[in-house]
Amino acid sequence: MAQRKTTGERRRSLADSLRRAARDGSLPVGTMLPTVRELSAEYQLSVFAVSKELQVLVDEGILYTSPRVGTFVGQSLEHISRCFLLTTASAPFIPFIKLGFEERIAQLGASSLVLPVDEAVGNLHAGTLPELSGVFDFATSERSPVAWPSSDDVPLVRFADRDVVEPSDPHHHADRIYFDEAGGGRQATSYLQRLGHTRIAYVALHTSEDHAYYLWSAKRMHGWRDAMDRAGQDVSDLIFLPAEEPSDLYDETATAAKAARAMIGRADITAVVGANDNAIAGLIQALRESHVPESRWPAMVGFDNQAEVNRHVLTSLRLPWEDVGRAAAQLLWDRSSGQLTGPPEFVSIAMRMIARPGTNHGVLGSGRSAKALAVT
Repeated sequence: MAQRKTTGERRRSLADSLRRAARDGSLPVGTMLPTVRELSAEYQLSVFAVSKELQVLVDEGILYTSPRVGTFVGQSLEHISRCFLLTTASAPFIPFIKLGFEERIAQLGASSLVLPVDEAVGNLHAGTLPELSGVFDFATSERSPVAWPSSDDVPLVRFADRDVVEPSDPHHHADRIYFDEAGGGRQATSYLQRLGHTRIAYVALHTSEDHAYYLWSAKRMHGWRDAMDRAGQDVSDLIFLPAEEPSDLYDETATAAKAARAMIGRADITAVVGANDNAIAGLIQALRESHVPESRWPAMVGFDNQAEVNRHVLTSLRLPWEDVGRAAAQLLWDRSSGQLTGPPEFVSIAMRMIARPGTNHGVLGSGRSAKALAVT
């Protein structure tokens, strides 16, 4: 009897503690709870007893569960009707943005809607959209024919570099999310330097650093240059710019191949950072056209982690698009909840290095010296 009483007190202690923490904000909305086993150990209860108490709190609307993820602090019913919109364009990474956006909005206790931007704008004008608490206008870009209408009433987030903000831009008031392009360039270069390379070239896709669309190529080059400067390397003859910028995504490989041809025969270059994986694919195309044997190829690092390029066992920096979706959802939530006020926020997302082994990707500890890029 005493043991049953003790167990009951522990169960009430668990439930009351979580109720109190959720209501006073010490466990903010969206916070993931410790696992059932961790709570079981903390409160000296069986896993079954903990699960039963958590389910009671879920039924009360204090908590909610996400299958195969965990249990989270929920939101009161008055907020569940809040809806956040993600407008999309055609791109292979959209499913990852959508995943991050929808999951984070769900964790915060609201609902989400994902639509192509032209369809979303059409529904807005037709009055068929639900009342929106915020919009992540991912689709709007320098090449987008359709843009989400500007509004001071609904929080807005855009995916755009902080350096591309013009006062005349109708979205200049929007919070912005972008990748840390310069940081990615530094990561790629530092990786090659750790492998023992000193003469590391950069194959670009931009022709000028003030071109908004290929600004990311210039920024990655800035990161590469920074890492090279820190190593005391002169880079004046290691930059390979195209004569003209690519006309579209599908032209990037051919454009980079033309620029990379000037590198063939340079015995001093042992490694290359490409503006993206398409730039590396262009370098590979130039190497093959010049009949450079693979044993003489330089070490290479690209961006985007594209499968069709990675069959060459290419080290690449992955752009975590799901983090973009999550960050946008959080910004919109904070703005709409009044937790974030004031001027636009600029959120930088770090890239993730995917290092891969390969005959052309390591010189230290292998008993080999860096391979020179020369036709033999």
